[in-house]
Amino acid sequence: MKRLSNQERRAQTRARLLAAAAKVFARRGYHAASVDDVAAEAGYSTGAVYHQFKGKEDLFLTLLEEHIAERVRDYTGTFAQGESTDAQVRGGADNWMAFLREQPDF
Repeated sequence: MKRLSNQERRAQTRARLLAAAAKVFARRGYHAASVDDVAAEAGYSTGAVYHQFKGKEDLFLTLLEEHIAERVRDYTGTFAQGESTDAQVRGGADNWMAFLREQPDF
């Protein structure tokens, strides 16, 4: 098994914390969620959260920014495949419905 570099380990920790934050915010809502909840969900200490993010607001905004960037990439690819405006609109609608099926809690 390959040993991860510090940079790879930090990226993995960050990704796990963001995935945990998405679950916790969906389940509890922003105001009821805590950094402790996110850390516990990810299996890390609160120190790991604060090492990666300034706090709950920064964690939430990072999660939101990454979500929006991913959606934009998805739609850009979908629209590029459509040969007409109707095909692009249909592709966008299909993309949205697939997202809702895959991530209903978001």
